[in-house]
Amino acid sequence: MLPKSYFSRDELNCRCRCGAEPNPGFVVLLNRIREDYLSPIGVTNVMRCVKHNAEIGGAKNSSHMQGVAADLVRTPELLAYITANLERYGLYMEDPASTPSWIHISTRTVPNCPTRIFKP
Repeated sequence: MLPKSYFSRDELNCRCRCGAEPNPGFVVLLNRIREDYLSPIGVTNVMRCVKHNAEIGGAKNSSHMQGVAADLVRTPELLAYITANLERYGLYMEDPASTPSWIHISTRTVPNCPTRIFKP
């Protein structure tokens, strides 16, 4: 069961409608980020089941499949906020140069990544 959220189940659950839900703790974190940011945040992808991840060509070890990653609608303001607060929220972010129209964040630890920004 997911906690009460700024985000709809359609935004959070697997897009193939299989019923797969993200990690509840990650949903709590997304809501905290949204609360602190003081503005709406668009979410394009959170949870992916293994089948859906394969169908869309997602990474074989994607943290979306564990429900601990999100792709956010990219704005300059949100990108600056997320980048400045990676450590505060315990996040890692895919290099924005590799994701020109979205912001990929995850709580899964990326080894040897002191900046918390990683290459895909």
